[in-house]
Amino acid sequence: MDDYDFWEDVGLTCGGYNSDIDEDLINVFIQTSINNWYSEIAKTLGLDEKYVIILLEILCAADFCEYGTSPRGAWAIQDTFESNLKKLTVWYEHKWNEEFKAKKL
Repeated sequence: MDDYDFWEDVGLTCGGYNSDIDEDLINVFIQTSINNWYSEIAKTLGLDEKYVIILLEILCAADFCEYGTSPRGAWAIQDTFESNLKKLTVWYEHKWNEEFKAKKL
């Protein structure tokens, strides 16, 4: 796991310079297992809708989620949700040297 980097894995080598963005990414991913609508995810997490859409598109590009086109929404791929969540939280904790804490709702 020491060599895993989510941003490099999806081909975005310019990502990952801010722990808040990484934290938001994981919180949005958690929400995709509960709620499929980007607007509801944004409202629940207190994030801008456009920001949530971008994070969802990135999660879909990484094959962590599937994306619907009408209406717009994303959902976690259930078969891999738990393992991907573990991968993200371990990566976050290793990279930022702090425990990941899911946003309390």
